[in-house]
Amino acid sequence: VAMGIKGTEVAKESANMVLADDDFADIVVAVREGRHVFDNIRKTIRFLLPTSFAEGLIVVISILLGQDLPLYPAQLLWINMVSALTIQFAFIFEPPESGIMARGPRNVKAGLLTKLDTFEIVYVSALISGLGIWAFDMLTRQGLPEVIGSTMALNIIIFGKIFYLFNLRNNYPVISKYFFQNKMAFYIIGILILLQMGIIYLPFMQDIFHTTNINFWYGWGIPIIAGFIVLVVTEIGKFIRVRVLRKA
Repeated sequence: VAMGIKGTEVAKESANMVLADDDFADIVVAVREGRHVFDNIRKTIRFLLPTSFAEGLIVVISILLGQDLPLYPAQLLWINMVSALTIQFAFIFEPPESGIMARGPRNVKAGLLTKLDTFEIVYVSALISGLGIWAFDMLTRQGLPEVIGSTMALNIIIFGKIFYLFNLRNNYPVISKYFFQNKMAFYIIGILILLQMGIIYLPFMQDIFHTTNINFWYGWGIPIIAGFIVLVVTEIGKFIRVRVLRKA
């Protein structure tokens, strides 16, 4: 490490790092910010992969079972292009976790995702897709129109994502002193819910996304319960993950 102001040219050329203002405290700040950015990138990837795979699983499983697809192509596009992009912005505003500087250096040869991450991606994908298929099948078996079943399945995917966001924000239990730390996450979720209400209840949006007016229980009650199931399962997974990492 060389000083940019007082350091010699020889020292600067041979150094791996040059401090522009000669303040060594900047190294600590840079390391902290680097870890913060890296953590949020990992959270974003851990969020996007299982939620995206869940949509694919819904299509694949439905085809293999010979059932009608629970989601229309326009709905899949909405999930990928609007809801996913909206929710992932919450991670941009996620503050650094406490104790971020107490961690040891990360192995530079290690991959971005661990085996625990891969396992989580698999079971979260299966859980969200399973809930969506179950909901669609339940309503269609009752003789209700497919458009109602697909609307409810769409909301189940959305609320599965919302509740999964709360799980991924940090390594602490979801109900903790850190719950309201990222206020932007709540604003973003509010915007997404308003958008979701728009594609369900606005007539011109119904025509585009094949949705329909739906009662509270089917449209919001069951999807919220499904999202809560995702949260409970992933919180249990988080608890196990933290215990495993502490023993490692």
